[in-house]
Amino acid sequence: MPGPRPSSRLHPHPLLLLAVVGWFLLARADDVLLARGLRLAMLLIVAADVVWAVVRTRRASVRIVDQPTSAFVGDEIALDVEVTGAGRGITVGMTSSPGAPWVVAVGDGVGRLPGTANFRGVARLVTVQLRGHGPLGLVGFSHSSSLPIRPLWIAPRPVAPPAELRLGAGHGDESGPPDLGD
Repeated sequence: MPGPRPSSRLHPHPLLLLAVVGWFLLARADDVLLARGLRLAMLLIVAADVVWAVVRTRRASVRIVDQPTSAFVGDEIALDVEVTGAGRGITVGMTSSPGAPWVVAVGDGVGRLPGTANFRGVARLVTVQLRGHGPLGLVGFSHSSSLPIRPLWIAPRPVAPPAELRLGAGHGDESGPPDLGD
């Protein structure tokens, strides 16, 4: 399944904007010592949140346990995955399947990861993204990786004929099927 290159990135929460605004407002405070102390505390809290999210995501791993071997384009498919090191919760999504829902993995276990067969051909890789957040949720960290799968054959969806065809017994009258020759 085609998908993005394996990568890691940060996902800032909109609440982080309040921390940035507070940072700049504290720069204009009259009490310089208090402002510096609060700015340092803010910096340490955000840094700890980022480090927590990175460690939490890097600690988790995922592997494919079971999968289908054939599907039609547009079918909902699900891979059975084993997630280890998820701790109190980490979100997992199949990024090689656009629009696939994200699931939350808590602790170690096996579960279904939903996706959609969105192209015709043979899929040999699936891109899975693990995303974790720090305790305050200010910044999330995600890590995506491509996992090999057994060949998944994705065929075009069969199309029903547009109308019902009535075929006669072929008595030679004009209402029967036409003579197509050899």
